[in-house]
Amino acid sequence: MFLAIDKNGDGSLTFEEIDAGLRELNIENRAELLENMRAADTDGSGEIDYTEFLAATMDQKLYMNERYL
Repeated sequence: MFLAIDKNGDGSLTFEEIDAGLRELNIENRAELLENMRAADTDGSGEIDYTEFLAATMDQKLYMNERYL
């Protein structure tokens, strides 16, 4: 998913790229995921690098699993 959204191939995602990518992929809960990505910007760079992306998506998976248990 990261590579599909990273259109310019620079290895990081701006929030505009994330929003456009989620829109293009027809993700239903786009707004919620975008907010999660904003929270994942742990270094405050205004972009999500691959490590931040992995951490955010892993946390989301764990959250979703615990929620439905």
